[in-house]
Amino acid sequence: MKVKNILIAWDIWAALIITVVLRLLSPCYLPLGIVKVLSAVATSILSIIFSVYFAALAIIITSGDNKFVLFLEEEGHYTAIVGTYKFTLILLFVSLVTAIFMFGLATIAIDRHYVLINAWPVLLSALLFLYSIFAVGNSAIEAITYSKFRVDFLNITRERN
Repeated sequence: MKVKNILIAWDIWAALIITVVLRLLSPCYLPLGIVKVLSAVATSILSIIFSVYFAALAIIITSGDNKFVLFLEEEGHYTAIVGTYKFTLILLFVSLVTAIFMFGLATIAIDRHYVLINAWPVLLSALLFLYSIFAVGNSAIEAITYSKFRVDFLNITRERN
């Protein structure tokens, strides 16, 4: 996926806007107890989405027959769809690792009797979480496009026979 496509996509801008609003509304330091709970929730959500998404990517890669893949690749659609899914899968993984790290950091800090944490690492984690969730939504739209291409392919195949 090209950097230009990433920068003009709605998902990154929505995540950035929400994160900026969160920064404007949140204090400079956040209670560790809240950070720990939010990180645990994010980890749970991202774990489920990551595993389902990984399975969906595997299905998309293996489901098309060679003729259908060649049909999609004539216009570069197959590479674009798989590229979007690959990028989103990596983004989900990075977001999941960040959420796990934030949970561990909050747990250790609470154990050492700290009460607050700087808001910036939490906001970075929130940005990654939001971006990955929105990117999954964007990929779902790509999956619908994939199914429309399948219908087009079947119609063309039927007309030739």
